[in-house]
Amino acid sequence: MPGTAPPASLFDPYLRQLRETRRLSPHTLEATARDLAGFAAFSGAEGIDPIKADSADVRGYVAWRGRQGLAAISIRRELSSLRGWFRYLIRQDLIQANPAVDVRGPKPRRKLPEPFTGKTLAMR
Repeated sequence: MPGTAPPASLFDPYLRQLRETRRLSPHTLEATARDLAGFAAFSGAEGIDPIKADSADVRGYVAWRGRQGLAAISIRRELSSLRGWFRYLIRQDLIQANPAVDVRGPKPRRKLPEPFTGKTLAMR
């Protein structure tokens, strides 16, 4: 039903596996849970079953997060969390292919180097 977010428990087995098998830090687990909850919110608003999401849905999520003003590096982290969850679903034989694998995140902005000043050159 469109507008209804999937239950957070959808991600619990994956998060449990990360905690128990990979022994990720509590902060990493919290960030991953937040990332997946964001995808769940998007999926619910769009009427998408997260397990049946395709690459267009994942690209739509990335674009949605960009429109919300999320930093490129944060979007890339969320995309990494999604890729991991979809890999888990493949290992559990719940899906056949990872829809996030070919989705590229936005490039992070790079700072331009500071120009040399006369004082900097004089020190050399």
